Amino acid sequence: MFNVRRREFLVRGRYFIPAYSEFMPAPRIVERAYGTRDDRHFRAGEWPVTEYEEAFELRPGLESIGAQLVDALSRLGRGLRAQGIDGKKLDGNPCWPDELRKNGAPENEKYVVALPLALSRTQDDKGRVRWTLFGASDRPMRRMRIPNIYGSRAKVLTTFTPFAHLPKRTRDAYLAGDLHIVPFPGSLLFLHSPAYQKLATQLPGAMQIPLLYSIDRNEAPHGIRVPQSGWIRETDEETEHGPIRNTTKRPHRWARVHRYEDEIPALTLEQRVASSLFSADPKDLGLYGKPMARNAQMWTDGYELLLDGLSATRKEIARAARDIDDGGVFGYRFFYPPMRVGSREVYWHRPLIASVLGSHEAPLGCITVGEEELEPRILERPIHTELIGRFADRPKTLSSARKVVDAYEMLGSLEPSFMHSLIRTTEPLDEWLKRKDLKNTLRKYVSSRAPKSARDPDHSKQVLTFSKTATRTFESRYWRTIASLTKGNNADPPGNLRRLSNRLLRYYKRQNIEVEEDAFEWDTDFEFEWSAGWRNGRAGNIIAKLPGKDRTRAVIMADHYDTAYEEDVFARTGSGRRVAATGADDNHSATAALMLAAPILRKLDLACDIWLVHLTGEEFPADCLGARHLCQRIIEEKRKIDAVFVLDMVAHNNRRARDIFQICPGWGRESMELARIAHEANVDWNESVDGWNRRAKRTRRGTRGKDTRFKHLPLHGDVRPPSDAYSTLYNTDAQIFSDTGIPVVLFMENYDINRHGYHDSKDTMENIDLDYGAALVAIAIETVGRVAS
Repeated sequence: MFNVRRREFLVRGRYFIPAYSEFMPAPRIVERAYGTRDDRHFRAGEWPVTEYEEAFELRPGLESIGAQLVDALSRLGRGLRAQGIDGKKLDGNPCWPDELRKNGAPENEKYVVALPLALSRTQDDKGRVRWTLFGASDRPMRRMRIPNIYGSRAKVLTTFTPFAHLPKRTRDAYLAGDLHIVPFPGSLLFLHSPAYQKLATQLPGAMQIPLLYSIDRNEAPHGIRVPQSGWIRETDEETEHGPIRNTTKRPHRWARVHRYEDEIPALTLEQRVASSLFSADPKDLGLYGKPMARNAQMWTDGYELLLDGLSATRKEIARAARDIDDGGVFGYRFFYPPMRVGSREVYWHRPLIASVLGSHEAPLGCITVGEEELEPRILERPIHTELIGRFADRPKTLSSARKVVDAYEMLGSLEPSFMHSLIRTTEPLDEWLKRKDLKNTLRKYVSSRAPKSARDPDHSKQVLTFSKTATRTFESRYWRTIASLTKGNNADPPGNLRRLSNRLLRYYKRQNIEVEEDAFEWDTDFEFEWSAGWRNGRAGNIIAKLPGKDRTRAVIMADHYDTAYEEDVFARTGSGRRVAATGADDNHSATAALMLAAPILRKLDLACDIWLVHLTGEEFPADCLGARHLCQRIIEEKRKIDAVFVLDMVAHNNRRARDIFQICPGWGRESMELARIAHEANVDWNESVDGWNRRAKRTRRGTRGKDTRFKHLPLHGDVRPPSDAYSTLYNTDAQIFSDTGIPVVLFMENYDINRHGYHDSKDTMENIDLDYGAALVAIAIETVGRVAS
């Protein structure tokens, strides 16, 4: 439907991906920079909205926004202090002139709100793409039927003309209570503020802002997302501007909040808005913070533009910070860019109708893609409608069933074992279907085709690498390699991270494997002078290349070789002391996997190259710096990458949910295809372990923290696409590849965000489960080999 040109993703020939903690980018719809597309539900002239978006985001969100607006406006009409409606917003506003400010609304007023909202989808720092309120739309309201809640005998005038512009006899009749005006005259004040009309000459979209002040911030997974907005007062003088919101609670990984939770109640890092936007002082940043000026817009008390973060240069950001330091009163809103098709922004101009009686049915309005106007279409697919109707109050069951249907829509019929991997349970599939009363609903998505291994009596012939990885030699080498890597303090370049990168270069050179260090500048908007990495200014990815027949294509197997700072030390010292974690699991468990994969994969009959990529700068304060640089190269140099497999934390077995690991595909059908190949490798491993254990007389489980002879473990690989609330793709380099559109899958343990041994001083060999890690790594190596062969 949409013709997206590759150059729309480039700026002056460059594809630049900023640090996600400094800037949350726009979600890309239909097509992404690499060229992958997903336009399954699009039809000419229409924009599809899923049943889930409407049921769990839009409908409850509109009800909440409507209730808050009616409450604020009813207080205004009764002469009370109303949230977000200050004197400055009313000065010279024709919708609430002096006669209304003096007399208020009539006692029989029902406060009907009817105005278009500007909505779009944005991405947050947990990889959730959700409908977000940008404010009031500047699009004129189309003709619509507004319900007459005053009764058939009442005199009602429907008009969107500001009250001050109505004839005097009409105004007098309204004030006397003899005439009802719909919508309530005060509800139009958000669209007619002279102050914001002045700001709009410098800041497109400024007329969205006045409405935002009356709506509470919302980050909860359900409902419409509402970023914080308001005014900060960097002076002792009083002001009529408001609402004054000098502080903000900012999300950070230390909060340990799941993707399906409302993180606002759990946030403890509350700080001045100005510090949150501009400060690179380590005391302000805490352990995970970063200045957020790029995701903000600011203006002066005279409504002159101070900062438009999305387009600001580094100098403009610094100048805005100095102006705020000089003192004054400043308006702001946190601004996350709306979804895009290519270079075109997408907004939904959706009308809202509400009154003291609640929300009312309203037309769907229109969706604009740049200058193009489309009709919104709420999908009504029978299977999805049925699932929502039956399981709306059982989110886990609904999520699992939805993943099955979504996978079927992308891949066609699903083998039973692959369906089982999607429902995130170790319970047998037939039992789960029976218990959830889903058998009739989902049966048609099950393929009658047997798994590959069952079709081939000697399925060992189709297995490529298990003969090398299901051995005591491999297990011991894996343990010793992790242990050896942990002996360096390697969180922050140049220091020991430089020594580790040199070690990796030497390792591959000794094996006569082509290897390079892809060094690049550490380019950020703020100067982290306390960070050795920033002062050094350069870092490098290590890329080892195993040649295949077609050297123009490659499959990437990646890790990150830097480690995090120890949270427990940081908090315990009270001084913000940053000490590098040992990093046995995060992420030497993956680095060791790549090192051991090299001699195994190079012996295969490869159809294309395999790149073993040790990415740098995944942890704070770089935040996926190495992955961003690699994706930039891939796009600008038009490299053909068939697949990316990212390994991040693969050797800690969650004891509360044992022997489970994550297979997290990124965006699009191609990534889901890769997840199915990973699942098939998992199935083949599991079907072999009993025979291996019998032949080698392996009978005991491994012991955490010890290199012992143990039985091979069968593992359950949960396939968790981006819609899965338990996917941790967002917390890794894999998110960068996914947002770029490069087909990607993350291999990760069954990550427990609350455990000891993650980003702390306990991330040592004592927390490594060798039986589990060796099995997971073997499955990952087999998957890479299959895709590249």
